[in-house]
Amino acid sequence: MGFGTQVRLVSGVTFILIGLLFLSSGNSLYSQIHWGGIETAKEQLRFPEKTNRIVFWASEKVPHGQNRVHFIHAMVTDLDRAHNSARVYLDIEFSPSWSSDETSNTLVVIVQIPHNVTLIQSFCARYLTERGLSKYERIHPSTNYSYTNDVSFIQSKVPTAIDSGVCDSFEFEFYLIWRGCILNKSFTRYAILVPFATGYNEFLGSNQEYAFSVLDSKRTSLSVSPRDDSSVSLVFPSPDEFSFESGRTWFIWNISSRVGYARWVNAGSVMIEFEDNPSIQKEKDALFRAGLYFGIGASVSVAAFFETLRVLAEMEDPRKKIKPWLYRLKKRVKGF
Repeated sequence: MGFGTQVRLVSGVTFILIGLLFLSSGNSLYSQIHWGGIETAKEQLRFPEKTNRIVFWASEKVPHGQNRVHFIHAMVTDLDRAHNSARVYLDIEFSPSWSSDETSNTLVVIVQIPHNVTLIQSFCARYLTERGLSKYERIHPSTNYSYTNDVSFIQSKVPTAIDSGVCDSFEFEFYLIWRGCILNKSFTRYAILVPFATGYNEFLGSNQEYAFSVLDSKRTSLSVSPRDDSSVSLVFPSPDEFSFESGRTWFIWNISSRVGYARWVNAGSVMIEFEDNPSIQKEKDALFRAGLYFGIGASVSVAAFFETLRVLAEMEDPRKKIKPWLYRLKKRVKGF
């Protein structure tokens, strides 16, 4: 085998490998766009089950059906798809039904929320009526949180060594980072589900009769602000209001007006689906490059493959090294 044949053979194999490399790169880009980096088998597990929703609990019982929960308000902002998190503000005000003339030394409030949370800070205020005058006292609660089986429990304790006859209500505020709440549906689309429980029996701890939900609240509202670089593609159910404040767009739901009429579905849940605008441009660029790599890889690898086969055939039959028209001419001359 001559030196020229060796060069042609090595070149053919090299171009086959280059073509396969282009095909592999194109397939990798296409797979990234098509699947969006998600595992479809786990997609449904990210949405909580019926017993895995937002519900509240107090050590002093809040009677059901008596409007003792004055309001529940939740705000969801700063959705971070890269870290699968969002910032949440929860505000709850309720009036316990004291079990005796004197309160216990401590009032414990628990918030159950799906997925994992990181508590930033918490506040508590109590409203008093003494000698016909209303008072407002700001107190610092002792707050901690735990996580188990994809459910977080935020526990806040405040002292209540005060005559229950003059203590009207308590207000608790929680600022937290909600982790694992975002569902990646494709390369460009993602969604968030905010699931409020509509029954106290959805509390996963003990003494469920001490739990309360949005069904016990006079007024429950949810406000969600999407990212500036995202657009809302689907909202279910439709929001009741829109607002523009502090440079943000807010979608607002009056949850209280929705719960109670649906018997077999949870009317307290809200799902929003977003389109990530930077990812849309990345998807277009990646699809263009994937098509380019497929085209180059297929043409180069096929051409190099047949060229390699021809070189191997010439190695078996040395006569094929001669140009075809010259070989036919010599054959005719020998025939005379």
